[in-house]
Amino acid sequence: MKKLAFTGLLLAAFLTYSCEQPERTEEETAQETTEATGLAEEDRDFLQETAKEKMFNIELARLAQERAVTEEVREYANNVQTEHQNIHQELAQFAEQRNVFLPDSLDEDQREDLNELAQEEGFDFDEEFMDRMVERNRDAVDRFEDRAENTEDEQLRQWAQNTVPALRTQVETAENVEEAVERQREAQQES
Repeated sequence: MKKLAFTGLLLAAFLTYSCEQPERTEEETAQETTEATGLAEEDRDFLQETAKEKMFNIELARLAQERAVTEEVREYANNVQTEHQNIHQELAQFAEQRNVFLPDSLDEDQREDLNELAQEEGFDFDEEFMDRMVERNRDAVDRFEDRAENTEDEQLRQWAQNTVPALRTQVETAENVEEAVERQREAQQES
């Protein structure tokens, strides 16, 4: 009986304490997280979004290696997979140092997009894959340039600045491969 009364007293004290605590605002929660990780919320979001994007690009590249009909697209996909795995490893190391959780799987929209692309065949697949890669690489350059300009974290700024040239090269390469696929398709249709 004494044990039950003591447990009830502890529960009442806990509930009273919990109810008296003021509700924290989103800003206060973000500030506490910033203090714990050393990164602003925008920087954490950038790291998490970049991790998702790199994983998705790796999966797109794997699919293209299996389904592409042109050698240029298969070679490009192989390079994308290697480059994005390297960037993802750098990202994971940085995030680990800062205690930032990174997602480890694709989200639902990404899985749907991957499945949609997998339905394409032949030159349609190659063209659709390259369209997506050009767009995705352009978006990545914009995101990295934005972080390089707007972060207050010097390590993140440096990493973003150092990554931008490789991303620009990826855009240029993707555009060139996209044009090569279009020329090959036109040549096939003419013959």
